[in-house]
Amino acid sequence: MNELVEQVNKLLLAGEPGNITKADTNGYVGYEPQSLIDAMNEGFGLGNWGFEELSSETVDNEKGTLAVAQVRVWLKDIDFKPFAWGQSRVTRGDTGDAKKGAQTDAIKKALAYFSIGNRAYHGLLDKKPGNSPRTTQQSSKPATPAPVSEVPQPQANGHQDATVAVTRGDLYTRGEEKGLWSRTSPDKFYAWASSISARPQSKNAWDMTVSEMGEMAKRIYAEPEVKKASAGVGK
Repeated sequence: MNELVEQVNKLLLAGEPGNITKADTNGYVGYEPQSLIDAMNEGFGLGNWGFEELSSETVDNEKGTLAVAQVRVWLKDIDFKPFAWGQSRVTRGDTGDAKKGAQTDAIKKALAYFSIGNRAYHGLLDKKPGNSPRTTQQSSKPATPAPVSEVPQPQANGHQDATVAVTRGDLYTRGEEKGLWSRTSPDKFYAWASSISARPQSKNAWDMTVSEMGEMAKRIYAEPEVKKASAGVGK
């Protein structure tokens, strides 16, 4: 399988920078969904990989309407079948395109568990000389991990499985929701990351692998929620 993964990644690399896209909603840089699917079809062959959409819905929040999808991917003869959530903003009332964007966003995230398209998740796409990614309305999250200073938005469903957080932003948001750290004190977050990766991690020096971030997600998921103290007027 490693040879096929390497072949797909070489096809993606050969297509740069023409196959790179930048979402206008959040600025994340990643591979165009069709380019990734074409590379998978050429590298693995039709029928030797695929996906299953587990759920699809639209969610309203303070910034508008999001299409959210959960997708599981599979590779032939591989028991591991990871799944992930994807999202895309509904623009001009076009729910169909947004649902498609959420689906392909989830596919890209799930394939990352096999290190497919990992140049995007290591933040390498926007560093190529002369690279000027196209802008698209479909979300490409997460390609360049969101810096903690920008504190990413929580996932729309609010109840993800521990295995789907594959970016620094996902991990930070999940831990913040559990009360493990806060927007104003990220030191605990980086202490966790450093402990799990056995390497110093910081805002400006982040090199956790996908598997290490998956392990961190599982540990965050297993932690009991820290109850926040509430201020009130005694009777």
